Amino acid sequence: MLNKKKGLIIFDLDGVLLNSEKNMDYAWTETCKKLHISIKFDKYKKYVGLGFFEILKKLRINRNNHLEAYKFYNFYSKKGINKIKLFPHVKNVLKKIKPKYEISLFTSKNKSRVNKILIKFNLNFSKVITLDDVSKPKPSPEGLNKIIKCFKFKKKDIFYVGDTFHDFKAAQSANINYIHCNWGFKKLKKKIYYLNRMNDLIKLLKL
Repeated sequence: MLNKKKGLIIFDLDGVLLNSEKNMDYAWTETCKKLHISIKFDKYKKYVGLGFFEILKKLRINRNNHLEAYKFYNFYSKKGINKIKLFPHVKNVLKKIKPKYEISLFTSKNKSRVNKILIKFNLNFSKVITLDDVSKPKPSPEGLNKIIKCFKFKKKDIFYVGDTFHDFKAAQSANINYIHCNWGFKKLKKKIYYLNRMNDLIKLLKL
């Protein structure tokens, strides 16, 4: 059966579909307490979009504490899952897009947390790639390329919807279109597509 869909849209998760800043703040603050370190969430927030271990490197946290930090952060992120909310209109927009486009997910979250979130909000994607599925996290295009290979669309018909410079760089390296969400973690000054609210995606795609 031929795929009659127009193309592929790949979404990032945090800062795009999810308002998860309070959850991240909570998980990071509790992790710091457990490790007896004093690094404010504002510093952590600067590197959101990278893989967790890459963030720890940026924050110059002792490598001997990385696995323990991962364990605590993962635990408190799941414990505080009720602090996560969907951004307005997300479900409605995904519903409108699905008949015309394949939709997938590429996120720097790990698989266990992603699965818990997808179940909580009843979100479904054709393909999901998480931090656990790649050897090189964003800004590497590895995750995007894994999704792209699952479908037979031309690069001009593939979009990555993100909210950080790391998302932009990954899309650029994968040679696909990039759409930036202005409500996310970072503002960008690039000649790219911008969304000021999720509903703008419907207009951009002319649906």
